Amino acid sequence: MASIKELPRWEDEVYQIARGDKVEGGVGGIANMQAKTLAERTRYLKNVVESIPDYREFTFYKTENDPEGKLAGIAETHDGQLFRVAQGIDSENSFIYYRNDDGDAVPVAWQPGTELVKILSNLISDQGDNPFSVVFDNGLSPLGYKNGRLYADEFEKLYSSDSGLEFGGSIIDNNPPEGWRFVIYYRNGLVMCGQKDDGTMIGFGEGGSGGGSIEPGDTAPDYDSIRMYSGTATVRDVVGKRAGGRFVVNPDDTTSEEIPGGILVDVLGRRWYRQADFVSYDMFLAPRIPAATLLSVQVALAMGNRSSAIAYLAGVEAADKAIQAAHRFANIMKIPVRQNDGAFLMLVDHEAEVRTNTDLSGAIILTSANSGVNEIRWGPLRLLDPSAPEPMRMFNIKGKPRIELTAEELATFNATYSKYLKKGSQYLPYPKLYAYYGGMFYALSHEVEIYRNGERNKPRDRVLYREFSRIGKNGALTERIVKDIPDGTIGYAAIIQKEDDFLEFKCPHFIELGDSRRFLNIEVSRPMVRIKNLVHTSWQTNATSLESRVVISAREVFDVFCEYGETTCHPAENGSYVICIRDTCNVHIDNY
Repeated sequence: MASIKELPRWEDEVYQIARGDKVEGGVGGIANMQAKTLAERTRYLKNVVESIPDYREFTFYKTENDPEGKLAGIAETHDGQLFRVAQGIDSENSFIYYRNDDGDAVPVAWQPGTELVKILSNLISDQGDNPFSVVFDNGLSPLGYKNGRLYADEFEKLYSSDSGLEFGGSIIDNNPPEGWRFVIYYRNGLVMCGQKDDGTMIGFGEGGSGGGSIEPGDTAPDYDSIRMYSGTATVRDVVGKRAGGRFVVNPDDTTSEEIPGGILVDVLGRRWYRQADFVSYDMFLAPRIPAATLLSVQVALAMGNRSSAIAYLAGVEAADKAIQAAHRFANIMKIPVRQNDGAFLMLVDHEAEVRTNTDLSGAIILTSANSGVNEIRWGPLRLLDPSAPEPMRMFNIKGKPRIELTAEELATFNATYSKYLKKGSQYLPYPKLYAYYGGMFYALSHEVEIYRNGERNKPRDRVLYREFSRIGKNGALTERIVKDIPDGTIGYAAIIQKEDDFLEFKCPHFIELGDSRRFLNIEVSRPMVRIKNLVHTSWQTNATSLESRVVISAREVFDVFCEYGETTCHPAENGSYVICIRDTCNVHIDNY
């Protein structure tokens, strides 16, 4: 059977067979004319589509060996060309577009996918009868659309110098209160915006000053206004740049100490709690390094003048107490901490206890000539030097308490179970472990395994036998015992509990200026932690010792992930580390 021989060309018209035409087959036959025209159009379009680069050459797909699809895209494109990677049917994006930037895949755009459309559709559906509303960060909704009408129920009055109007129960009045030229405020007394007789602008915008209130009301211009308040309101709104927010009386709390910016105590002894989905250091009045001072420091460092940079910081107030307070309140409320701009000076004299996700991306923390201590501090050494001074810490990431064996339990363990701590074993039938499946067991012998450099007199040069492993079921251990621990010699043992979720800490840019200043930036005291995006710049010199200076430290935990880091090596001798991790299972350090 012969086939139609088509050419890749476009015919503007398709022949219509007339009533008088003699229908014949074969080459040139009228019966084949329409099919031939359509076949040639199809061939033409196929060539056009396939000639578009994005159709074939520059569209790539994820594979097992290339899970992001970027490797194939870089390999098949030149510098400056774009390519896209299909994201899959379950992704919110259908394609992500990348530019080949000298061998690096730089994302430049994304195209929404079906899953994102579904999410948006569900969000709209979830609004029910209230599909549109304006909501401030403090949860207040002054206006919106509900049940077929526009509402502005939170407005009490809108004053103006023009003739008064009234609509929907709200009033535009031409008689503002005494002291005001113009003001808009809510029923709870919160001033949205206005201008006083002296020209002071009040409001949420950049041009506004701190708040102001109309009595009776519950708006506070600062935290002291709440502390001195003795009225009947139980909700008050602080209006102010960075520190503003809503505070509500907690009638169940009559004893908590004040946390400035988080829990305020008034003259009647009531505890006012900040209502927030997250907190920042600014809310707790952490003093920022002034922009002009920060610029002077940066210019001095760019010129290599470290001493001048330190001098510029001499008059700057440290932020340690406020940073500690922010994390204390976040821990109580179980909410994240976010501070994504601003520069702060820390003396590292108030350790911030971190128990919730923390995002400090974009912020800068500087240390200077008075930060930390000018002495070696490795901290207490179990069994050997338990009274050694603790190191100074900026942030200490904590979780569930560790369960330490008592003296009586250690005696039982040594008598019955220490014999299982032998090389190659994965079995430890100690009943106390069974309830802590997924955690980690740590045991430390008082017998010395090695002496560093042959030194026998210094406690820190003695390395004791130790063993640690994840806890399996019914006596099983996840990791094999790697040493033969002498029977009956365990002097310390503890169970490190599995956490309920991972804690994520996104780092600021740490900049250290002072010479020979020792401290820890981040101590990991709980398992299951992700430390991300460490940026660390050290201007310390090798003029003096830096032993015990550590940026990230972890000990006797598990599942520690350090992802992405740009750090500066310390220019001194042994014992100065960016990352110092000891006696820990499952550590990942990626892209440092």
